[in-house]
Amino acid sequence: MNWSQVAAEISKMTSGSVRTCEPLKAHTTMRVGGDARIFIRPSDLEEVTRVVSWARRRDLPIYILGGGSNLLISDDGVQGIVIKTTSGLVGLNEPVAETEGIRVEAGAGVMLGKLLTRSVEWELTGLELLAGIPGTVGGAVVMNAGVGELEMGHRVVEVLICDGDGIVKKLAAEQCEFGYRDSVFQHQLSDAVILRAAILLQRGQKEEIQARIRSRLHDRSERQPRGNPSAGSVFRNPPGASAGYLIDAAGWKGRRSGGAQVSPRHANFIINRGDATAGDIARLIAGIRESVQDQFEVHLELELETWGVIEGL
Repeated sequence: MNWSQVAAEISKMTSGSVRTCEPLKAHTTMRVGGDARIFIRPSDLEEVTRVVSWARRRDLPIYILGGGSNLLISDDGVQGIVIKTTSGLVGLNEPVAETEGIRVEAGAGVMLGKLLTRSVEWELTGLELLAGIPGTVGGAVVMNAGVGELEMGHRVVEVLICDGDGIVKKLAAEQCEFGYRDSVFQHQLSDAVILRAAILLQRGQKEEIQARIRSRLHDRSERQPRGNPSAGSVFRNPPGASAGYLIDAAGWKGRRSGGAQVSPRHANFIINRGDATAGDIARLIAGIRESVQDQFEVHLELELETWGVIEGL
């Protein structure tokens, strides 16, 4: 594969930046990962779909990168095209009143924090429990991000995608098949690129919305690790149990592998103490899984998305 030629072709399709051998660790919250063969920051939705369609026709691997949370990338990087959505998919439309609430459309690259800020300005309630999640709208849809009783899928009414054939289409919420940290975009439509999501919110009192956001941010700061890079929760909670509790009970809280450590504050987080590699993190994950399986007969499933070949995962 002549990646320099691929980069030259893609440069003709976008006014955004196109780079080769871009270090991906600079674009993830874990600060781990090798290089992307090609790294693109498209300028708008049309450029995203143009590049995706072109790459699909040539069977070139595509990776969609939002805020870089919930992601572990191989130390060897990825042999493909990485599209960064936080440049070209950041449209946020003015609210529109509908029969059942207020509809807001947000580009897949809009950070959840920005969406919450605008929701406060518009005096719209419904997303406060997502405060502090360092991801994008697109990532939250794919993972059906949530806290407690609230999941992103509870608010989504429609999703605009570019499918595996490069065709732009709309999906209703029920077609997204939202489940616990799950959606159709992790299965049948794993090759689709989310472009935009429409969510339904309700009118609220600004002061009450702000208070709920402050409360949620305080809870996160009390329970979750601070000061070291992490990717968020490593494992999904198994039915009827807490992954963090099981990991702690298995004796893994605080344990290290190289520059990676199971957080002493919350056992379902792995932190980067400064020089962690994907291999370090993978060894902790493998050890935790084996211990929890042996001691409690519970198989822990990864919540993290992984890119590239990571030995042990």
